[in-house]
Amino acid sequence: MRRLEVLTVSTLALVVALPFAAGAADDEAAKLEEAPTPPADRAERRAPIWWNVPQIVETLSLSAEQREKMDVSLAAYRQLVTGQGRETLASFYEALARGDFDAARADLKRLSERSAARMQARGDLKLDVLRVLGDEQRALFVEKYPRLLRQGWDGAQRGRGR
Repeated sequence: MRRLEVLTVSTLALVVALPFAAGAADDEAAKLEEAPTPPADRAERRAPIWWNVPQIVETLSLSAEQREKMDVSLAAYRQLVTGQGRETLASFYEALARGDFDAARADLKRLSERSAARMQARGDLKLDVLRVLGDEQRALFVEKYPRLLRQGWDGAQRGRGR
């Protein structure tokens, strides 16, 4: 009898929440339909990439050629991940709101695959950038800036509370 009560309460909660979820999906979809931020504005909000910070450039004795190779890797990464998943996320919420759980599951699978691809791309970026450094530079980088290994290198401004 207890399971039936839990199932009934859960079902009622879902039925009550669906109209709100539909509204949230509409709000999310409306945000996604807004014009994207022009690249110049996004670039202004980006944190400086570590290999372009003068103190780090000097400490590691980074050459212009090394920094150029790093910038090329970063540009390739950004091109790969730009805009991934937004349409699928909106579609996922819409399918949930409609109660179309098969479509929602398919969207969730695509979101998971894209998330894995983004993680791979982030790792590849770090591998490509660190390969540009010489052995002494890499050792000095790890010694002087150990936190940078764990931070994102895409320049996106994220929550500073981490």
